[in-house]
Amino acid sequence: MAATAGVTPMSLDAVAASHHQLRGLPVLPASVQQIAYVVPDLRRAIAHWVNTAGVGPFSVREHIGYKQFQFEGKDYSVDYSIAQAWHGDLQIELLCQHDDLPSVLTRFPAPSNSIHHIGCRVEDFDTGRAQLLGRGFREVQRVLAPNGTIAGFFHSAETVGLIELVYLADGGAGWREQQRLAREWDGSSLYA
Repeated sequence: MAATAGVTPMSLDAVAASHHQLRGLPVLPASVQQIAYVVPDLRRAIAHWVNTAGVGPFSVREHIGYKQFQFEGKDYSVDYSIAQAWHGDLQIELLCQHDDLPSVLTRFPAPSNSIHHIGCRVEDFDTGRAQLLGRGFREVQRVLAPNGTIAGFFHSAETVGLIELVYLADGGAGWREQQRLAREWDGSSLYA
């Protein structure tokens, strides 16, 4: 981007950050990389995204066994399945909970066919967490995956609803592989 008439070029993130600071809205600790939907039938939702939106292929993890799952500070053993696919730099995540135990999916439901939460990948979970807590968000759920990945869900009814912060223990290698598969995908399969 070239500077014109004495104007210094700014990145879109910098423009958004300055705009939000001026209006008193929270600035996210990282850029949004994910939109997530809660679905009753994972396979049906995947077929819809592939056939209607041309997004795929989906990587599916069924009945994930978390090392730790806390909702509102209490431990639970929640049964989740997740499907993820990329469209450019944006990850589409589909979530299905197979029980009715307390979680962000059962206690913070999104309206039908609406975005449930947005997700941001952070390099330092504790720093991102502190930023959101300092802006009035409260942490409502935290999970620790078997590989060391941490996902925390933060809520603020006054602003944007649910935000997921994700620290990827593999440094993002899994997400990069999903992105590569999406770039090379010919549309012939629903699944990666």
